[in-house]
Amino acid sequence: DEYNYQQIKWFDQSIIYADKIRRMTDFCNTAQVSEVPDPYYGGNQGFENVLDLLEDACQGLLEFVTLKKT
Repeated sequence: DEYNYQQIKWFDQSIIYADKIRRMTDFCNTAQVSEVPDPYYGGNQGFENVLDLLEDACQGLLEFVTLKKT
């Protein structure tokens, strides 16, 4: 995740979109993590944890987008 984040920032070298580039985990409401872990190293539970994390982040993203519109 950090690599992808840095690559996206690199493409915005003029810093036009810097305030719009976010990590998915920035939108988590309950989880306190800095990146989405690789689920392959956690077995079935690893996939469940990533799913829970992304569902939390998607809810936060939806709230963020909805609040921006009003």
